[in-house]
Amino acid sequence: MLFGKKWHGEAPVSDHEARRLLDTYKEAALEDLGGGEVPQRTGFVRLEPELTLLPGAQPWLRLRISDGGRQYVVKSIPELLTAIEKERSVSYGKTLAFVHRWDAFTSEAQKILTLLRRQQDTVKSVEAATGRPTRSIANGPAGSVPLSGELLDELVALYELRGEVGGYALRKGLPALTLRVEKKRGGVHIVVEPSLYTLQGLDYSYLYNEDTIWKLERAEAARLLPALNALCGSGLFFTSKDAVSFCSFVLPELGRKITIDDPDRLLLNQIPLEPVVQFYLDAPHMGAVRAHPEFLYGEDRVTPFAAPTDLLRDARAERRAGRLLQTYLTQQTDTSPAEYGTDDEDTLVTFLEEGVPALLAEGEVYLSDAFRDLQAAPPKISVGVSVQGSVLDLEVDTGEFPVSELKALLKSLHQKKRYHRLRDGRLLRLDDSLEVLDELNETLELSGAKLGQNHAQLPLYRAPSLDWALSGQTGVRFNRDDAFRRISRSFHAVKDSEYAPPVSLQKTLRKYQRDGYRWLRTLDGYGMGGILADDMGLGKTVQVLSYLLAMKQNGQTLPSLIVCPASLVLNWAEECQKFTPELSCVATPPTAPSWLRAGPPPTSW
Repeated sequence: MLFGKKWHGEAPVSDHEARRLLDTYKEAALEDLGGGEVPQRTGFVRLEPELTLLPGAQPWLRLRISDGGRQYVVKSIPELLTAIEKERSVSYGKTLAFVHRWDAFTSEAQKILTLLRRQQDTVKSVEAATGRPTRSIANGPAGSVPLSGELLDELVALYELRGEVGGYALRKGLPALTLRVEKKRGGVHIVVEPSLYTLQGLDYSYLYNEDTIWKLERAEAARLLPALNALCGSGLFFTSKDAVSFCSFVLPELGRKITIDDPDRLLLNQIPLEPVVQFYLDAPHMGAVRAHPEFLYGEDRVTPFAAPTDLLRDARAERRAGRLLQTYLTQQTDTSPAEYGTDDEDTLVTFLEEGVPALLAEGEVYLSDAFRDLQAAPPKISVGVSVQGSVLDLEVDTGEFPVSELKALLKSLHQKKRYHRLRDGRLLRLDDSLEVLDELNETLELSGAKLGQNHAQLPLYRAPSLDWALSGQTGVRFNRDDAFRRISRSFHAVKDSEYAPPVSLQKTLRKYQRDGYRWLRTLDGYGMGGILADDMGLGKTVQVLSYLLAMKQNGQTLPSLIVCPASLVLNWAEECQKFTPELSCVATPPTAPSWLRAGPPPTSW
């Protein structure tokens, strides 16, 4: 029946989603019944985490909920989060039932819920992207959820000040550890006590036993945890030969962090002296380098070619030195496995710049005379400049550097190379002290041929460029005569120059416009031209007009020609009439065949 009428035949059925929509609102309406009679308290619901840690398995988290009295186990954390989202009323027992609003929980409980919600959202995002549900490798206790490494770190951080989390005492740093050594037939048995297990977070590592968790910095634990994983518990047996390797490779990682209980000195007597690591570098011919390590144990020396018998050697230190050399050079199997070298220029350059400092950080470095001669001493550059009328006289002295190689050197500088190979095979490091040559070449167009003549001339207007190019350069001696110094001071102190704008414009020009005016006057004072560059609309026209007016007031009688786009001709004429009526202005349109069409020239400019 629909609206009082009977259906003939099969009655229609609502959509499935329509029924779900109705059920949702019916449930919400029932939850509201009686819920508004007595306002619910806030901040009274507590959550206590409960951790389950099993060796070799991921950690699991379960929650206990209470209002300060009896605790109840949360049967499903996802359902708890859903109840909070929909603000449902849930009963846990005779003494605990409430509407799951966010403000019902304590601030600490809210932080736990925030962490769990974020992890659940991440899981849902992964499932949506892959189209497959995520499954845990094993099942945890009823009502628990697996903890990701990120969530584990954040949960520990949340309870760090309390010193307890999830039923475990919480500590920072390593616990007291003891390595016990026991003699066995053919070798030794090694065990670390107490028995501990490891756990990995996202940013931290953890050790734990049945009642305590120790939080470790990831870097601190990285090299320690493999040994603890293997030696805690039942321990391991090592043959006498492998015990020596254990002393060289494993024990150095543990020694400062662990107490060794070795009454018979089964291991302690196998610990070698720490050797003095020495690297010897040679250049058998120009452009090639050879290197090998040597190790000094007291008075005994180990070289690639000879070693004392029955010497207790530190295999770890020796392999580390060899690996460091192999990082930069190639192992020379034709001579000795412990000798390294290269004939490649790029590899040699990298070794000089990075490898040698790395060797110095690891041990002592000894250089042969041939190796020292691989690098050429930087040239001692001096530049002298003097003013000769309207010309700058430039003298460039590169000392003992071959003049014939300047062109190739400038090319290497321009290509930003780290080293330049000279014709005799030596390498010249292209550091900041040689930037002056590149500046002279780039800024002043002084080629290698000109610099090679030790003498060049430049027009006077290049003085500011030369001064800026050479001032502040390291590794160069810059000699200037008094005339050049005066020019330099003038351009460095344009704003403080004595050039005052014309009286009629002193109140018109703004500060930056007065600076532009003084710049033009300074250029004119030395017979130079220049470019007044500024953004559109900032008054370049009035700055030029003030300069022209000053020239007239100082006795300039020759006319000045202003060339500008046709669209600006009338603008210049109007600006001239407005700001400098003392100047006579003749505007010549671009269509005029000659200036005669603009009328006769004025008698006064």
